[in-house]
Amino acid sequence: MLVPQEPGPYYTHLGFGESVASLRQQMEQRTGLVGRAIRFEKILYTGKEGKTVQGCPIAKWIIRRSSLEEKVLCLIKERRGHRCQTTWLIVISVAWEGLALKDSDYLYGELVYRLNAHGVATNRRCATNEDRTCACQGLDPETCGASFSFGCSWSMFFNGCKFARSKSQSVRKFRLSDESQEADIGDRLQRFATAIAPLFQRIAPDAYANQVEFEKAAIDCRLGLMPGRPFAGVTACFDFCAHSHRDIHDMNNGCTVVTTLTRHRGFHKPTDDEQLHVLPHYILDGVDEYNSVEGQRSKVDSGAIEILNKYPSILRRHSQPIPSKTKRKAQIQSNRVIYTAANEDTALVQSSHVTSSTYYERHPSRTFLEQSGSMESKIRALQTSSQTYRPAVDHLMSNPAFASWGGYTPPPQKQCWQQPPWHNRPSDPQLSQWWRQNLSSPSSEMRPFGPVNPVQPFQNLIRHQPPLLTEPRVTVQVSDNEENFKDPNIGGVAIALTHGSVLFECAKHELHATTALRNPNRRNPTRISLVLYQHRNMNEGKHGFDINEKKMERKRIEQQRQEEAQTTASTTPQQPTWLPAPNPYGCTLPASAAASCYPNSQQPVLPSIHHAFPYHLSYPYNP
Repeated sequence: MLVPQEPGPYYTHLGFGESVASLRQQMEQRTGLVGRAIRFEKILYTGKEGKTVQGCPIAKWIIRRSSLEEKVLCLIKERRGHRCQTTWLIVISVAWEGLALKDSDYLYGELVYRLNAHGVATNRRCATNEDRTCACQGLDPETCGASFSFGCSWSMFFNGCKFARSKSQSVRKFRLSDESQEADIGDRLQRFATAIAPLFQRIAPDAYANQVEFEKAAIDCRLGLMPGRPFAGVTACFDFCAHSHRDIHDMNNGCTVVTTLTRHRGFHKPTDDEQLHVLPHYILDGVDEYNSVEGQRSKVDSGAIEILNKYPSILRRHSQPIPSKTKRKAQIQSNRVIYTAANEDTALVQSSHVTSSTYYERHPSRTFLEQSGSMESKIRALQTSSQTYRPAVDHLMSNPAFASWGGYTPPPQKQCWQQPPWHNRPSDPQLSQWWRQNLSSPSSEMRPFGPVNPVQPFQNLIRHQPPLLTEPRVTVQVSDNEENFKDPNIGGVAIALTHGSVLFECAKHELHATTALRNPNRRNPTRISLVLYQHRNMNEGKHGFDINEKKMERKRIEQQRQEEAQTTASTTPQQPTWLPAPNPYGCTLPASAAASCYPNSQQPVLPSIHHAFPYHLSYPYNP
């Protein structure tokens, strides 16, 4: 079996010991629990990531809560070959009853209502695979998985809090589309962070101490209503599939805390759908805490461990990569054309980004024919709309083969692009004639319409029309991902987190992911994960406003000096260049002697030795 010398990332602030027995003793002292209330599972680092053919998360082993008696789960790994105090390390700790049941129920309902109504989704790179072609969040933008971030986070522009340029009165840490709702959602999340902090201190005291070290100095960048505020930000994920990633912006020696809220409230395994938290680089050891193979098999028989031989999943793939946020902004800016009555015709002809949506932006309350003045503009509008809009195809998920698999119910069929109402025959006689020649038969070639503009035939205008907009295609298939189960060293240890459970992990160093749901629906989410964290450099007061002001002041002073130097250089007259008199003796004088021949500040400028023929000094100056 492939076991590297150093089993993956090395850190000790979640817990360490020279043996499993010492780790158990340490956790019993922290939690006050003993015996079967604390469970240990051994995992092995291989470095081989388990994933689908398109790079999305899968699971090969599923760890479930064994009974109500089990309160804490710890995933541990051994540093083979080491005989020291850090031979065994804690990778993940889970408090199954971390948040009270009534608080979990209340928070689930509040977040679903408020964030679906007023939330502003956050664009995250882990939302898609490496090629940006998967559709793991779903195909319907109204119900697809989403992520909402609140609080303070690190910004590359300030190397600190993203609010470093904002004054305290203008900071909106809980931004929503409706500003009047921000106080309510902020109060809920502040109370939630306050409730989780004591549990964090018990489960991982070293990481907790690291995160509260600068609490007093950076109180503005902290969440919570009481002293002991280890968190700076919180992210709410609704049926969100997080592809394999590391939280590289987290602070050093810190911990990420994930609270799970689920629609399924029972203790047993859900029958419809389930989202798992995965460690893609780890495999499950074949022995239990006491190195017993029989003990591990008993867990498999009881359902506490589920060993899979396949992982059925729905693979949704876009035909083209999803553009990044930067590219989307650039496309929006390039596609937005501002028209006036004077330049409308010229702009429509010259622009390569004209679509029917342009007309809606100009006059939303008027029809597109009313917005076009001349007959020529009307025909161009008809042609553009006919090329832009295409009837939608049937939803690919309507295949009956998918309906009976795994409890999946295909979404109702609907058209993504509606047929424009003006696609019917126009009432205007001239437009009607052109419509019969061109739009009545979509397969026919666009022909010029002579009477419109005899001076400039319409055939020349067709040449400037934008290319046909192709509808992005999505292929959907079912896969068992059996290629991952042929190699025993491919990782995929997953945890089935239950309602109200709280997970502690070092997300900065460990690769982690969450599996995709078969039918994600953030309106009625299968799972909500509340991720509490603290990014690096969150240690300054007022979000680092004063520090940023000092930096900007130094930058302004430096820029002003450079401008003054350039101005001085441009206004100062150039000194004349003095050339040396010819030497009648044919010898080269020393530098000191040559300098004495000329008055001050009028010494000759001699060519560099690297740019002219070599100069040689006579004895004794030339050794």
